[in-house]
Amino acid sequence: MRSERSQKVAACRCKDCSSTALSYRAICQNCFSKNIEKVELDGRGRIFAYTIIRVGPEQFKGQEPYAVGIVRLDSGQLVSGRLVAQNLERIENGMKVVLEKTDDVGFWFRI
Repeated sequence: MRSERSQKVAACRCKDCSSTALSYRAICQNCFSKNIEKVELDGRGRIFAYTIIRVGPEQFKGQEPYAVGIVRLDSGQLVSGRLVAQNLERIENGMKVVLEKTDDVGFWFRI
């Protein structure tokens, strides 16, 4: 994996119990506190699970094959996204990834 800067992931953290959510929450889903702060998480992590899409849905026609997966960020959260690699057949669970960008499709991680 190339050494490069990762994008940040917007999140919310409870100031009382330190629980973190990737989407905005007015109330902590763990302890129900309203003491929430916005934070940025580093976009580095490891592949938790993945699959290679060889026949995609209509809106992704022409992009096949492509990989999607679940990434466990170094901060512990699981997030799904596209996996960008030179060779999709060499992707393995546990590989390090870096968040490259986000768009209307979601998160894009580079291996």
